[in-house]
Amino acid sequence: KRISRIEPLIDKLSVCLDAGSSSGEFVYLMRKSGYETQGVEANEPYAVFSKKNLDIPVSITPFSKFKPEREFDLISMFHVLEHLENPIRDLRYLADSLRVGGTMVIEVPNILYPDMAFSNKWHPAHLFSYTVESLSSLMREVGLEVLRCDDVDGGANIWGEFRKVQEMNPSTK
Repeated sequence: KRISRIEPLIDKLSVCLDAGSSSGEFVYLMRKSGYETQGVEANEPYAVFSKKNLDIPVSITPFSKFKPEREFDLISMFHVLEHLENPIRDLRYLADSLRVGGTMVIEVPNILYPDMAFSNKWHPAHLFSYTVESLSSLMREVGLEVLRCDDVDGGANIWGEFRKVQEMNPSTK
């Protein structure tokens, strides 16, 4: 489902990064679909699993120390943003690795979803919660243009597509 949402945003020559790639399933499926994709994951056991069992390229590092050799056409982040201690810093750092005209795609839980279990709504690992409006505002603060930001999956999640329209200002990093 995620790949079908992303495909209109990229072509087969696109270079993609999955930020917070976890155990690597999305990177694996993107590569099987013909896209040059790699992951970056700070959780060493997840990253080692994905490298060893799925044979995919994954950098084992926090976003703020990730030093890619090239720019990306697409950066995806699925159910990661709500766990970040400093989302503005990390998003700016990642956006710096996005080529001008490139897209960042983010999916997060929708804090306004009325059927969300209480234990999920106030999950201790979720440092921040998002609405369509707050995610859009955050991404504008980071310096990206909002292309789309809507609830999906019956309202349970928020899907956002954001474009880098200019080089990042070094003073905002």
